[in-house]
Amino acid sequence: TTVSGDEALTLDENLDIPGGSSVEDWTLYLPAPEPLTAIVQSAAASHARLSSDEPPTSAERSTAAEPALDLDALARRLLGS
Repeated sequence: TTVSGDEALTLDENLDIPGGSSVEDWTLYLPAPEPLTAIVQSAAASHARLSSDEPPTSAERSTAAEPALDLDALARRLLGS
């Protein structure tokens, strides 16, 4: 399931879920078309994880020692074991 709206910015996530991501630094880039540019920029400025800037053309790869997704835990969850 997903959480949306204002609750998505204030949710205290349960990180003990198998297969959960270990990403700690992320940004959600919001499109800012005219005539909504000023409104989107204001909303993006309200939270550190939001940006109205152009998104990067490619994502940076994580340098973490462990993968961001526990594939074994995901397989166990999908197979019900």
